[in-house]
Amino acid sequence: MVFLAISLLVARAEQVTLWRPWAGHWLGWLLAAVLALGGIVVMQPHWRRSVETRDPTVRLFMPTNASERRLWVMVAVAAGVSEEVTYRGVLFALLWTLTGSALLAAILASVVFGVSHAVQGWKTAGIITIIALLLHGLVAVSGTLYPAIVAHAVYDIVAGLTYGRLGQTLGYDMAPPPDQFPEPLPAP
Repeated sequence: MVFLAISLLVARAEQVTLWRPWAGHWLGWLLAAVLALGGIVVMQPHWRRSVETRDPTVRLFMPTNASERRLWVMVAVAAGVSEEVTYRGVLFALLWTLTGSALLAAILASVVFGVSHAVQGWKTAGIITIIALLLHGLVAVSGTLYPAIVAHAVYDIVAGLTYGRLGQTLGYDMAPPPDQFPEPLPAP
């Protein structure tokens, strides 16, 4: 949400138009559905492998009960809105102005988006960079951020809920590893 607030302030200061009127073109929504569903299908084996190998990173997005699932959905929607506005909206517009090239701006914004997800691992960051390029294409075709926001949020919701389900069915231990929280130093 901090990204969203900063991005909205920058968009206003730089006169970046984010909320173009929706013309109701069906192709943008069709491509959003294809992108979200395609990403889900392609990533299912990766999600399963990450849980099977007990990748500690998946703890970041593995809701385990109803309360956490509700929170996850809210986080996923917030990420869909804020990241699309920030990367596909504001950063893209600023980079296009700086470089004079929409393609170069989309590539640079996608790389920044991918690197910003490096906490999930470099292979995942590379995949996310490709997804970001596809989202830029979706915005270009649809002429608006709305389908990209929905595709992003749906993908994130399904990813987190799937990680949670896989964690439970595959016996992922949610307790932190013993060395994750070292003993505090004694008071002087």
